[in-house]
Amino acid sequence: MINNTYTCPLCGSKTEDYFVSMNRDLECTTDIRCANKNCFFSSNYVPFRIWMHIEDVKKNEIMLQRENRMLSESIDKMALKPNQEIIEWHQHPLYPETSRCCIVECTDNCFYVAHYSYVDGWLNSFTCEQLSNVKSWAYLPIGVTND
Repeated sequence: MINNTYTCPLCGSKTEDYFVSMNRDLECTTDIRCANKNCFFSSNYVPFRIWMHIEDVKKNEIMLQRENRMLSESIDKMALKPNQEIIEWHQHPLYPETSRCCIVECTDNCFYVAHYSYVDGWLNSFTCEQLSNVKSWAYLPIGVTND
């Protein structure tokens, strides 16, 4: 793999300072040194395989950063639609002002769908059992469409 110039994977400088060796009638680059005097690779010759490995790692890092940025942007677009409610948590002993269904977190860190009644307190919406260990609650979003 003989090139006229190589790009340093650390600083991006072009260099023509390298050793070439003959292996079974095949020329290949074995050691490279960066031309940039401020670069770490300028003081010694670096084996070509390490130079290429660092270059591959840098390329993968750039590709992963690009993918991460694209994923973040798509998550941001999906996170809050214009017609979507933000779930706002309330700490016990505050109670809901309406009889809407709520997400309830209990002190055992379990979550339930429940509603609050001034007469019966918190009732599990599926089993109608009373929940006495409520830690926090939030209104269940209503009227949300994900278009």
